[in-house]
Amino acid sequence: MAGRLTVELLDGARERLHAVAAGYARRLPGLRYCDIRVEVREEKGAAAENGHEKASSEDATLSFGVRAIAGDGATAAGYYGRILGDEDAPKLDAVVRQGLRHAYQRALASAHQKADARSRYGALAESLTDTVLAPAPIVRDTVPASFAIDPRSVWLADVTRMALDGCKAAAGVSNQIVYSVAYARTAMIRELFLSSEGSDIDQSFALSEGMVFVVSRGQTGNLELYDYVGHPRGWEVLAQGYRTRDVELNDFVSFARKLA
Repeated sequence: MAGRLTVELLDGARERLHAVAAGYARRLPGLRYCDIRVEVREEKGAAAENGHEKASSEDATLSFGVRAIAGDGATAAGYYGRILGDEDAPKLDAVVRQGLRHAYQRALASAHQKADARSRYGALAESLTDTVLAPAPIVRDTVPASFAIDPRSVWLADVTRMALDGCKAAAGVSNQIVYSVAYARTAMIRELFLSSEGSDIDQSFALSEGMVFVVSRGQTGNLELYDYVGHPRGWEVLAQGYRTRDVELNDFVSFARKLA
């Protein structure tokens, strides 16, 4: 697992990335608008098949995407994104700045082609409209994750056991179950949204979910059935179930048994 890739990475990067979006970007000639989206994800997952452990993983990922709108006559959008690794983490703002330049150049190239088509094709090119976004308020906010059990505190062995128990629960419902697979995962995700207009949103959320797939043999043939359960909360969703006024989810083992 990556040593430097944690959601805390964005604590120090947030202000620097805001400067890229609201400072550096605004100095690019012809740039009308840009936004930057950055995500860090810490995740554990495991799968079981026919009552046996199949696979497990613990990983952390860092990625970003940029949208730029630019042009002097016509305006158009350009996009760029990358999945990053350990070596990119210390220089994240420089990597994002380079990505912004790629998106900006793509937007300019598209705008140039759009303007050229308008001049060459007249009325036929009237459908080539400028890229203009609807007005939106400038928002600066931090949204914390909501959970009872932090996904980062869960051992991978516990995630593997959850997948295995769910698989066994589904298979044990009847001897007509000839095949069963269960998958469980839990993650902590943090996202930044930064715009050239000044928006700066830092949102974190937990995500825990599982999937069960079963094949049942009957007199007229086999029946396949699968379903998912999950919610943007912590490990408690799978371990204990989750219930509110509007949501009622069984724990993962009970879910698997009911599905089968």
